[in-house]
Amino acid sequence: MQNYIQSIITNTALWQYYEHGPAQPDINDADSCYNFIGDYFRFAQKYSQEVEDGLNYLLAYDSQRLRHIVSTFFLGLALYHDDNLSFHQSVSEQLRKFQVFRNIEREELDRQLAYIWFMITLFHDLGYLCEKDYMPFDEQLYGHEIPFSNSVPRRYRDIITPYLNYRHNKDHGICAGLMFDKVLCETRANRYYLGGSPLNWDPGLDEVYHHVAWMIMSHNIWWKRDTYPMEELREYRVAGLSNLILHSKKLKSDVYSWYPIRYGFHPIFFLFCLVDTIEPIKRLNTLEGINLRTRNNRISISIDLKPDAYIGYLEKDVVGMKEWLLHVRYDQENQHASMHIPPVQYWQHRMMPYRRLRN
Repeated sequence: MQNYIQSIITNTALWQYYEHGPAQPDINDADSCYNFIGDYFRFAQKYSQEVEDGLNYLLAYDSQRLRHIVSTFFLGLALYHDDNLSFHQSVSEQLRKFQVFRNIEREELDRQLAYIWFMITLFHDLGYLCEKDYMPFDEQLYGHEIPFSNSVPRRYRDIITPYLNYRHNKDHGICAGLMFDKVLCETRANRYYLGGSPLNWDPGLDEVYHHVAWMIMSHNIWWKRDTYPMEELREYRVAGLSNLILHSKKLKSDVYSWYPIRYGFHPIFFLFCLVDTIEPIKRLNTLEGINLRTRNNRISISIDLKPDAYIGYLEKDVVGMKEWLLHVRYDQENQHASMHIPPVQYWQHRMMPYRRLRN
C-alpha cells in the first residue's frame, strides 16, 4: 500500500489544486503531515482558528492521526484515478449534479474532486479536541443549521441531533462537520463581499460546503445489525436511533441493495467511508506489510506480517465492513480479503426498482 499511495504523492498534478500549493509530505512523519494539512488550508485561504486548534491538539496528543488524515487523502485519490476501478466514472457523475460543476469539462472534474476531497479528508478528524474533552463543545453550533445534502443517505437527516445527544456531545465527526460548514460559509461570505481575492468565493459554493459538511458529520455514525446484543439495540432505540439498526432478514441475494450507504447513489461518501476504514495507519501506525491490489472492479488487501495488531486490522476493519458497507470475502488461512465494487452500469440497470426506497 505504501507504493500505491506514494505513486499519487509524487504525481502532484492529481492533487495539487492550488498553484504553488503545499509541498509533498512525508507520510511517515507527523510534523510533515501537520504542515501539509495546514498549508493546504492556507493556500485555499480557508485556514482558521478551528483548523489550528484541531491540528495542534492532534500534534500534541494523537500525532498518528495526522498521518492517517494525509494517508486517507492520498489513498482516496489513488483509488479514484485507478483504471481498474469504477470510482472515476461514478464520482464524476455525482459531481455533475452539483450546481456549480454542472457545465464544466470532464478534465476539470478531476480538479474539482481534488478540491472537495481535500476539504473532506483533511478536516474530517479535526473534531477530536471536542470528543476528548480538550475543548468544550460549542453550544452555538447547535443553532447552525445545514440544509440536508443528498450526498449521504436520507436516513442521516433526522439522527444527527439524537446521535450527538447519545454521544453526550462527544462525536468528532459531527463536531467537525458543524464547525466546517459554519467556518467555511462565513469565510466565503466575508471574502466575497470584501473582494480582492484571486480565488472564487461565489455564493454557489455554499452548496459544496453543505455536501462536504454532511459527509464529515456522518462518517463516524455507527450502524448496528439486529444480531447485536439486545442491550446495545435497546440503547439505540431509546436514544431515537432505530434508523441505524440494520435488519438482517432483509439481506437478500443481491447484497448490494441491503447496505445503507449505496455506492451507486452516494459514491463520494462511499469512497470516503471505504478509505477511512481500510487506511491502516490509524490502527497500525504504519503502511508496511499491507498489500493492496486492484483488478476488474475488485480491491484485494492482504498482510505479510501476522502480529495480532495486523490480524485485528484485517478482520475488524477490512472484513468488518461487511457489517455495514459492502460485502467482503475473507480467506482467513491466507490472511486475504477482497471486495467487489460494482461498476456504474450495475446501478444504472439493476438498481432502478430501489430508487423509490427510503435511502
